[in-house]
Amino acid sequence: MGDDGRARSKTAEGGIAAAAAAEVAELRRRNAELESENDQLRQLPERIAELESEIEQLRRGGRREGTHDVLPVVIVPPTVDLSRFDTSLVAQISSFLGTSHELINLALT
Repeated sequence: MGDDGRARSKTAEGGIAAAAAAEVAELRRRNAELESENDQLRQLPERIAELESEIEQLRRGGRREGTHDVLPVVIVPPTVDLSRFDTSLVAQISSFLGTSHELINLALT
């Protein structure tokens, strides 16, 4: 029976050693991941500086492109072709407006 106890303890010790080895392997894998992430984070300031430089170049280039001349303003005087209106409509409008003397008085008020 003494041999059986020793065999069990060796098996138990082997299981513990295997578990410890698996844990060490997992920790090493995680350590490698974290080191890779640290390397990426160390490179961020350089990348940010590159992007800021690119943005500034695009802004400068955008300012140079095109001319910003003032466009000419064309004012078309409003014209109405009275020949297209019915004569009765024109007569009604003119009777509503009254004489030019009445219009001047209305404008002065």
